[in-house]
Amino acid sequence: AQRAARDRRRYLVYTDLDHAIPFRPEQDTLYAYMVTQIAWIANDIADMLTRKELAEVVGCFVQLNHIGREAFLRFPTTMPRYTDHQRLSLRVVQRLDQPVNCCPSLHIAYAVLLDNIARVMGERLADRSEALESIRTSTLGMFNSVLYTKQHALVDVAFGILAAREVFEAHFETSFDDLTGSFDTLGDDHPIPYDTIRAMYGEACALRERAPDLADA
Repeated sequence: AQRAARDRRRYLVYTDLDHAIPFRPEQDTLYAYMVTQIAWIANDIADMLTRKELAEVVGCFVQLNHIGREAFLRFPTTMPRYTDHQRLSLRVVQRLDQPVNCCPSLHIAYAVLLDNIARVMGERLADRSEALESIRTSTLGMFNSVLYTKQHALVDVAFGILAAREVFEAHFETSFDDLTGSFDTLGDDHPIPYDTIRAMYGEACALRERAPDLADA
């Protein structure tokens, strides 16, 4: 999808509200750590789940990638790239994760989906408390990370939550936690307009109800 977007006209998702968020390259740790964390958690809980349950979890992330790819191919997006920093880890991230295909943010979608799956399986994973605590901490931290590093815009975050919701509700009957209940606290601690993200997410949900799929929304 990244290759397909390079030579195409793209929608700019970066706004004045995004520009007002300070660039903090040191906040790249969670962003760069995402894939490693998923692998670590999967390894930590694999022996607690049946093969069928593990396949279901893996299927969730495969479906999430498919939804993201469809949106990226139909509506390529882009935003500015901030390169005035000395963070080697962020330079690696920027090289691999180019400033295209921003919306929805799959980093947000992965984190929120993983958080919800962990909540559903909480009782089964009671003796894996370290892994569960790590998931919630990194999920909330991911909201800050993607915005401070200028890897994503506000609208990408809103649609990332919605993408996670779409997949979760297709696989589980338990109610989905969009984590917007934590936005007031996050907004108090960070110069990020979390009220705006909450409003964008509400609008995205309304659009999805009238659309045939997430990409169309």
